Amino acid sequence: MQQDLQLNGKGARTQESYLRAVRKFAEFFGNSPDSATEDDLRRYLLYVKNEQAWDFSTLNVAHCELKFFFLRTCPRDWPTLKKLKVKMELKLPTVLSIDETQVLLRVIEKPAMKCFFTVVYALGLRLQEALQLQVSDIDSARTMVHVHRGKECRDRLVPLPNSTLLLLRRFYATIGTGPTLGGLTSTWTAAGTETTGPSSTSGALKSTFFSSEVFICYNLLGTDRSNGQSR
Repeated sequence: MQQDLQLNGKGARTQESYLRAVRKFAEFFGNSPDSATEDDLRRYLLYVKNEQAWDFSTLNVAHCELKFFFLRTCPRDWPTLKKLKVKMELKLPTVLSIDETQVLLRVIEKPAMKCFFTVVYALGLRLQEALQLQVSDIDSARTMVHVHRGKECRDRLVPLPNSTLLLLRRFYATIGTGPTLGGLTSTWTAAGTETTGPSSTSGALKSTFFSSEVFICYNLLGTDRSNGQSR
């Protein structure tokens, strides 16, 4: 299946997601997924929908991933595959105001984490894009940043605010030389304060957002919003 995903042009993270979905089905089925029957697939889909109560977006992703397996890797001419459909809910996302975001950034104590998430916010980067940011990607003369291999493997240029450029320069001065500002090789670390930075998306979130200060602050903002107020 992984080879089929590669031939289909799926990225590494998408491949992981598809393979994980088939593993979950195999665990439920208790056997190799290529030996499953149409009834096994129906029972699993009804199980995750009715008993596990997966939300619409998760169900839709699972449907697409299992359909890929049973249409491309182990082709099956099953009516169930043609009937799969999830009615999507259109919900407005919760968007923090500029002031609320600044409150969250101010309570981050570790210099590396403060710099990291400030850059994510100021440049509008996805976490994985920020983790892979290179010094050579920063064009200080034009105040632009070259983002490599974003969504759908597309590169793009994003404006770099002067305040963020100064923050990056101060941070880079504390970590010495090296080409990488994010990622596995060195990273988002401040000399004398940390020995490792966020080497993955989950690591970045766990090390910062779920710190007690940020978590409490975020919940306070949420409480204000529920009362119709905003800080």
